[in-house]
Amino acid sequence: MSVKDILEVPDATHRLDVDTQKCIIAAQMYPQRITLRPISKLDNPKSYPRLLISGSSDAVLVDPISICCCIAGPNCNLNSEILQWLYLTITEIKPFAIKRALSKPDKAYLANVGQGLDTFLTKKKFLVGQSLTVADIFVVMELRPVFQGQFTHKFPHLKRWFTTIMSQNVVQRVLEKQPQTDEKACSTDNTTKSNTTSKKPKILCLHGYRQDGDGFRTKLGALRKMLKSKAEFEFMTAPLKVPSMGQDQAESDDGQYGWWFSQARSEGAEKDWFSSKQYCTCSKGFEESLTSIKALVESHGPFDGILGFSQGAAMLLLLSLMQARGQLSFSFKFAILVAPFRSRSSQHEHWFLNAPKIAIPSLLVIGDGDKIIDREMSDELLDYFENPEILRHEGGHFVPATGQQKPAYISFVDKVSLL
Repeated sequence: MSVKDILEVPDATHRLDVDTQKCIIAAQMYPQRITLRPISKLDNPKSYPRLLISGSSDAVLVDPISICCCIAGPNCNLNSEILQWLYLTITEIKPFAIKRALSKPDKAYLANVGQGLDTFLTKKKFLVGQSLTVADIFVVMELRPVFQGQFTHKFPHLKRWFTTIMSQNVVQRVLEKQPQTDEKACSTDNTTKSNTTSKKPKILCLHGYRQDGDGFRTKLGALRKMLKSKAEFEFMTAPLKVPSMGQDQAESDDGQYGWWFSQARSEGAEKDWFSSKQYCTCSKGFEESLTSIKALVESHGPFDGILGFSQGAAMLLLLSLMQARGQLSFSFKFAILVAPFRSRSSQHEHWFLNAPKIAIPSLLVIGDGDKIIDREMSDELLDYFENPEILRHEGGHFVPATGQQKPAYISFVDKVSLL
């Protein structure tokens, strides 16, 4: 039996950083050459991972790029290509992956990187050669924090590649073994808290038709400020680009996305379109949106609850019905539906027929002055819920967040924080 190089890494009791995850995945791709040695007691956490080269007592690699290039093997041409991708990751993607929030210039720069990757992947399944390499692992692991919910709708080839790599068994095995450590334990807040103190619920936010995740984040500014100490919000953008309203309209196509269409150009309509009041046989793009939500939950979740506005609330209603029937691949503990309505598509009708009651805590926010989603459209949903909480306001089609609504929001969030 040939002597193998040894990759020493922290064991499963430790929370692994991205560089360590990449090295572990790379090692598991080449088990014939690499032996994994998990270490429970670390003398110096910063010195791991480290690759001990066989046949030498002092040849030790600690740089993730050097480790992955060594693991990749002796093919010089292949290694040169891989090395090129590894350095692109470090210089072009990693600086943004470690940021807590991206500025507009950051997003513009990442969009250029995404466009370059999308073009490169037009006719390629993997970055290097015809099979999975550490180049794919390096790039996808750094893209995870910034890719989902930001660029999935813009770059179809990049999205296909991203989904392919993330679904690889060798990737899933490593990610699934991460200990469920509360991120707040790593914060700089040294305040002593009781063991019974509830954690902040993490809420996924689904925007309305003709919006996007960034715009919805801005619109929810008052609510986020109101609940800053009580909840964490994650925003995603629907994958379906909404056509402009007409050539005579002086509008930008940026920030206009939806979860499905009630009429489709492919079925004879002038263009893809959506109306909340249209009874139809079409739900074009719904399955794509459902897949995008599932992918984001896998990469950024789990989420304790989901908040949806308008068409996003209609999508959340369908997700809640799927979960109530045990036919959803992920779970959430509560729902906040603002300006909700029931889909009029006949393709969604089976979710409503003989539907079990939605039993998770649910808050329905209904505007008496809403001219887009009439109050009656929201009121007709109440029978689908078991003991829903209802917050009515006098305003129109928006997410209300004034002092008048504050007690209702805080009471609901405090309650679900204990779930």
